[in-house]
Amino acid sequence: MAPIDIVIEERMEKQERSGRTAEESRNRVLEMWCKRWSENRNGKGKWPRTIIKDLEFSINREYGELIYAMSQFLSGHGCFRYYLYKIKLIDGPRCLYDDSNADMVEHTLLECNRWTAERRVLYKKLRVDKIKIYDLVPEMIRSPENWNGIHTFMETLIDIKEKEARRSNQNITLKPPPREVMLKGSSWGDT
Repeated sequence: MAPIDIVIEERMEKQERSGRTAEESRNRVLEMWCKRWSENRNGKGKWPRTIIKDLEFSINREYGELIYAMSQFLSGHGCFRYYLYKIKLIDGPRCLYDDSNADMVEHTLLECNRWTAERRVLYKKLRVDKIKIYDLVPEMIRSPENWNGIHTFMETLIDIKEKEARRSNQNITLKPPPREVMLKGSSWGDT
């Protein structure tokens, strides 16, 4: 989905009856989004920009849904301990399976020993010996079969990670948010 400010501008334009067709408005939004995407390589959202080189092609592909697990991998958010640590929900970013590394997308996808068997299945489907993180999205959008293989791989990993985290409570101590961001009437930590 396009950044919210661009979507709002598109909707305001529609209400003002700018004379553009829906397709012209969509193309304008896509053009604005692609421009912002390419100009802001080191700002907010650095991880997705690192792995998605051609935003327009990625969006305009004719197959494949962006599912929950895939959005976690492409954003670096969700159940990755590095992300949870970064937003101050846990005390440390270390991987539950490989204590020497931070649990980041790249580590989970390509390095963590916990996922070796799943990676082998994926590589066989893609007909590759190994994949680099920067080749993941191009490989994914190369064909519907590749999309489905990577989709299944990501869904499996996220599903297992979340189940195992729930089972073990991730051995983490959740920290309450700073007082200034707590909503009035919040019951965080109340007993």
